[in-house]
Amino acid sequence: MMKRLLTLLCLSLSISMYAQTVELNKKAKSITVNNAVLRYKIYPGNKWSIYDEKGNEIIYFKVVEPPLSEHLDSEYFVLNFLNEGVKISSNDFRPIFTIFKRDKSVKKLVSWLVRENVLAENSDIDYRKLQNFASKYDMKLDPTQWQ
Repeated sequence: MMKRLLTLLCLSLSISMYAQTVELNKKAKSITVNNAVLRYKIYPGNKWSIYDEKGNEIIYFKVVEPPLSEHLDSEYFVLNFLNEGVKISSNDFRPIFTIFKRDKSVKKLVSWLVRENVLAENSDIDYRKLQNFASKYDMKLDPTQWQ
């Protein structure tokens, strides 16, 4: 019994040592991933940008609403990794959106990227992991499909 308890304790400690923390600072418009600080800027109309520690824009997010009103469920988002040239589009908002709280939505997006190992500990984007992420979640939506 004691051996199992000790094993469980060691396992939980090893998992928690490798867990990355994501903290939101709404006042400073920043998100801290471990010790790296990412800044973000929210624009009108469900758009935002995420900047690295050097001030370079690395991720641009926007919600696309096709003009045809008969397609009420046709809203989708585009996640653009600017330096890598990768765009991901999806109509599954569950991993990122928090109703009426865009700051928390930005945090959820960053947390999702950390969980999927797209964002490394130093806040660099791992291109290989990004490719895996894109192959899992990109629905390759195109606004012309509703015309």
